[in-house]
Amino acid sequence: MTDFQQAVVALLRKNYPDALILTEEAEGGFSVPGFIVLVGEASLKKEMGRRWRRQETVVVWYYPAAGGQPQDLEQPLQLLLRTAARGVTTGVEREQGRLKVQLFLSQILFMDEEEAALMKKLLLEISEWELARESYDSALLSDALNRIRMLLLDEQIRKLNEEIANVSDAAVKAKLGDEKNALIRKKGGMREWRQDK
Repeated sequence: MTDFQQAVVALLRKNYPDALILTEEAEGGFSVPGFIVLVGEASLKKEMGRRWRRQETVVVWYYPAAGGQPQDLEQPLQLLLRTAARGVTTGVEREQGRLKVQLFLSQILFMDEEEAALMKKLLLEISEWELARESYDSALLSDALNRIRMLLLDEQIRKLNEEIANVSDAAVKAKLGDEKNALIRKKGGMREWRQDK
């Protein structure tokens, strides 16, 4: 389970506490109303320099209660799910009495080629795990991914420290310092997230 999928599930549980929420297809159906939250496609593409764009898709299927219509929840569900993360856009379809909401997350990451290669490998492995649908500890997987992200942040901070030490221009040094502080804050937020688990 990716962090994005976890955020969507947490949001649905908070706002629809009586609904069943699954993260894989149910065999033989399940009680309605309910949601199935699936990981879709994920990609990582280089834009320029150390700037990469990571895109991830999560698909939410909504099954209304008996007698209900999927369109009853179409607008409020889209508005809610767009708050799962910054930069989320949605697309919606109705299909055989259920609602399909696709969430598209786009993030800008600053990484070297080696870091990007590792991130691509992780995205591929997550996709393979999700497609396999074998039993695995999603909490351990999520924690492992979080540890790797923190290591990547450590490496980015280290390289920024080197750049700062080798720059004499005050304006450039200040800009690099701002980037470094942003990464430190991000790392602190990830550490708090792990402690809350």
